Amino acid sequence: GQTLALALLLLALGLGLAESILRIPAVQAVLPPPSTGTGLAQFEVKRQILLEYIETGAPINCVAIGSSMVDSGFNPQALAEGYVQAAGSTLKCFNFGVQGITGAEAGGVFRLMQDAAYPDVLIYGVSARDLAEYNGPQIDLVTRAFQANPWIRYRLGIFSVPGWLTDHSAAYGYYLTARAMLSADEWNARMSSFDATRADGFRVAPLSNNAGPDAPTEFVPEVTGPLVDYHPSPTRLAGLDEVLNLQTEGVTVVIVEMPLPDAT
Repeated sequence: GQTLALALLLLALGLGLAESILRIPAVQAVLPPPSTGTGLAQFEVKRQILLEYIETGAPINCVAIGSSMVDSGFNPQALAEGYVQAAGSTLKCFNFGVQGITGAEAGGVFRLMQDAAYPDVLIYGVSARDLAEYNGPQIDLVTRAFQANPWIRYRLGIFSVPGWLTDHSAAYGYYLTARAMLSADEWNARMSSFDATRADGFRVAPLSNNAGPDAPTEFVPEVTGPLVDYHPSPTRLAGLDEVLNLQTEGVTVVIVEMPLPDAT
């Protein structure tokens, strides 16, 4: 019994020491950021960039959410200038577009970043596909994360010990980072996403996918497939309602239909 008690004491001391060291800013500066274990490379990168952006004291009064179409389909300069012309005030917007997000997760994404930023304006860029009964590898990955990831569930009101640890323990967050590094695909996706993302969440080269000379000119099955035999998803329509209901909390909600190439 004494041996077990001593082992547990040493373990607790070791964990406490690790937690203290990993909370030191100088140590954090040389390490990759702590993870939330979602397995969603772009979500992890956007969240970390948002936290860093807020730490600089940069103002945010707007957030744009949606799929990769939002990530790559907004021109931040045109958005800011257009808002000044229309509303007479300045829009400081952070782009939280994440690949694979559908209407079902849109409201949850806003809730997950709302603890760090309190925007007055929410822009939700939506396409018909976001509300369809349609799945694919990336969409399935997002769905599983929102259904099973402890941190997401904890932040959305379902308590779990791993979720609490992710939210409160630096050591556990860095453990999740180390676990993510073991997956070459996930880690490479994170590094690529980080390199392509500005400090305000917008892509380094906006309008890279959905407009301009690189837009597809032929039928694209992975884009148009869900539109051929279209069935709206009740779950995703309910998610759209959740976004719209944010207006009762004083958030100005703007729904934007994202443009697609003519071939679609």
